Amino acid sequence: MITQRGVIKLKKISLLLILLLISCSNVSYHAPSQNQISHFLKNRSGETSLLTKSFSNYTLVIFETDSNIGLHSLSSDPSNHLIISTSSTNKNDTITTLFNKVDSYMAIVINDPKLLKNSKSMSINFDNSKEIVQQIDPQQRAYLIDNIDKHTNSYILKFFDSNNKIIHEH
Repeated sequence: MITQRGVIKLKKISLLLILLLISCSNVSYHAPSQNQISHFLKNRSGETSLLTKSFSNYTLVIFETDSNIGLHSLSSDPSNHLIISTSSTNKNDTITTLFNKVDSYMAIVINDPKLLKNSKSMSINFDNSKEIVQQIDPQQRAYLIDNIDKHTNSYILKFFDSNNKIIHEH
């Protein structure tokens, strides 16, 4: 019997494989049009879109349901057919992160309203070398950090208050 963690791992592996196939194929994929994105999001019952960001070859949508935080990766093939890949994880944590080394991005969602209210910035330290600092907007729960080194194996995520004191570490 496959556990919930096993299902989550399978979904993440599936997402990585699909993105790898897209990036390695000779077919030219591009980010979907705004109409394709709007139509896709309109038909996602029970999901709330937290953040949408387009790149040259795909668009990422961070979303939430009652129990999950997830990420849709959307791209279009040469015939403008929408290619969809989705991964999600349980949102019981204070912070939910989705990390993709293949396309070098990290999605961060702050689930704790108190942490969101009290945080002024966060820092992500990758493999104890590269550090990225992101200001926190108390009205924005989701963040997408891109251009992460594909060889990154670990990270430390810290949240700071207005006095630059660490108030949470993940």
